[in-house]
Amino acid sequence: MPISMIDPYAATQSIISGISGLSALVSTRIYGVPGILPEGYTLPAVAWYSLGVVTDLYVPKVTIRIGMKVYADTIGSAMTIHRTIHDGLHRKARAVTATTKVISYTAWEEIFSDGFDETINKPFIFSTWVLILGETAHP
Repeated sequence: MPISMIDPYAATQSIISGISGLSALVSTRIYGVPGILPEGYTLPAVAWYSLGVVTDLYVPKVTIRIGMKVYADTIGSAMTIHRTIHDGLHRKARAVTATTKVISYTAWEEIFSDGFDETINKPFIFSTWVLILGETAHP
C-alpha cells in the first residue's frame, strides 16, 4: 500500500477554515505555516504552525501536530474564537472535501493556555492539537 498522498498543511488549513462560525469571527484571517501574523495584520486572527508530521507506509493516514494562537483585542474575544475552533474540531461530522478526495479526521486538544504577546501588545490563547487525517475517494 502506498504512502498517503494527503497534504497535511493544505488539509489542516481546509479543516480550520471550514469550521462553522469561524469566518464570522475572523473573516479569512487564518494563517497557516509558518504560523505568524503577516505584515499589516488585522485582529482578530488565528495563526497555526506544524509541530511535526508522521506518516506510515502501511496505513493511509497522516498525523499532524500543530500549535495554534488565537489573537484578539481582548482575552474574552480570543476565548470565544478558541471555543469556536475547539467545538468545530470536535463536531461529529468530521470531513472536508479537498479536490477529488474527502479528508476525514479526528482531532484532540493537548494543551490550552492564555498569554500576552508583548511585541503586538495583545492577548492570545495558545493550544496544541493532534489531527489524524485519512482519505477516501470522492463519492
